[in-house]
Order: sequence, then structure tokens, then C-alpha cells
Amino acid sequence: MHQVDTMNLSVLDVIQIIEAKISELRAEDKPKLFSCFLHQFLERFCGYLKERSQTSGHASIDEEGPKFIFRVVDGYISNMVKPTPVAPTDWSQTIRGLCPGSCADCASLRAFVESPTQRVMQFAVAEKRRKHLHSKLDGTFVCNTIRSG
Repeated sequence: MHQVDTMNLSVLDVIQIIEAKISELRAEDKPKLFSCFLHQFLERFCGYLKERSQTSGHASIDEEGPKFIFRVVDGYISNMVKPTPVAPTDWSQTIRGLCPGSCADCASLRAFVESPTQRVMQFAVAEKRRKHLHSKLDGTFVCNTIRSG
């Protein structure tokens, strides 16, 4: 950060340059910028601001430093943390390949899959019937076998 003094730049000049470069980046490149550059830059920048305030008393400039740090961290968080997705209100799905006459197991499976509210179902069936049901489901379903009772 001492290059700032050598180049005769003010802290505000540095802040403006960094923020201008950040604004030019594509959104998908900003998280990488933070981890590769801004994190280390902010550590050094904070040390520089502290040293500068102790030696020269630049209080007005030092007030802008924390605001800049907040904007950078806030921008990083905004890019990394996305809003929580809204849970579906209707869980129903369609399922293909069920038995044409809908055997009892396929009828139960269809009722579960097409239910708008039911998210979990237990089928107490023997191995052969369980494999039959598993064969009807695609990768969007999670199947667990409970081997008790």
C-alpha cells in the first residue's frame, strides 16, 4: 500500500479505481476476484489506513475506508448468497411407465406421486415388489430401504 504514497494517490483515488474495476467485471467473475485479490487487498488496506491515521491524523479519509470495505464485503455477499428458494406449494408430479392396469403397488405409487401435498411415503413391501416400484421411478425421487419391522 505504500505505492499509494509513492504514486501520490489519495486513499479516495485508490477506492475509486478499485470500485471502477469491480463495476467493470461480469457478475460471475466477482466471487473469484474477492477470493483471489480483494481479501488480501482489504487486509493490507486496513493496515495501511490504521498506520496512516496514527502517523498523519487523516481522519476524514479514514472515514471513507470503512465505508469502502463495507461496500466491497456487501457486494461479495450479495453475489454469493442468493435468496432462499421458495418451496413449491404443489409437490405433485407425473410418472410414466406404470402398469397399464395399475397393479395395487403402481396405484399406490401414482396416488403418492400425484399428491400435491405428500412429500414422503413408506411402502411396506417385499424385495420383489420394492424392485418393481423402484423401476418405475426416475432420479428425482430418493428411495431408502428400511430393513426392520
